[in-house]
Amino acid sequence: MADSGDTAAITVAIPSYRTRRLLEEVVGRVRRWAPGAELLVVDTGSDDGSRAWAAACEGVELIALDDVAPGPEAHGAALDAALAAARRPLLLTLDSDALPRSAAFFAVLLEAVQGAAAAGTTKDPATLGRINRFFKWLRRERRGPEWRYLRPNRAIYRVETLRRLGLSFRPGRSGRVGQDLAEGLEAAGERVRLLAPAHMERLCVHLRHGTLALNPERFPGARAREIRRARRRLVRVLGRQILER
Repeated sequence: MADSGDTAAITVAIPSYRTRRLLEEVVGRVRRWAPGAELLVVDTGSDDGSRAWAAACEGVELIALDDVAPGPEAHGAALDAALAAARRPLLLTLDSDALPRSAAFFAVLLEAVQGAAAAGTTKDPATLGRINRFFKWLRRERRGPEWRYLRPNRAIYRVETLRRLGLSFRPGRSGRVGQDLAEGLEAAGERVRLLAPAHMERLCVHLRHGTLALNPERFPGARAREIRRARRRLVRVLGRQILER
């Protein structure tokens, strides 16, 4: 079993699609705070220079996937490719818009996965907004399974366990990336440790919809309000220059 503070036991996998500005930021943070980790960037057809940047970046191994359409299926395929390529016992999956705040993020996940097959967090109820939460409370709506499974945007998994069970990150019956995998772990009797979403957010801020914020023209069905919110989150954390570079 890997030591709880040993980042050399980790393969960090970052799926990437047209988010070069964010990719540069998250890769820099991983290299700074997890210097011993293997670092994989899995690109699913970017044409914004992010693939070439990753290929030329020291300490980064690029995996290029060209036969997948953008969206959840591509995201799941990227994580599966990283799982197949990982050479370390632990796979830490990180969205390109999930930014570790310090080395504590890696230390906490390494500690959490001790004695477990996977560790991370669920969807944060705070992302609904206060008004939305109030009306759901009025209607006595119960949270469905999409609120309870381990999300792969900031999570760590035991590579041998996932391979032995033949699990995949692709959206299957649930239609959500990583949900079928998480449920498969639990069905096999494996322990999945869930950390509080607010605690995880303090360790690693998840900007959410970073691809949408940087490429609104690629999402003609997105609501203008959703795009504005996504862009405001980027500016709040990284400054306006993230949209102007």
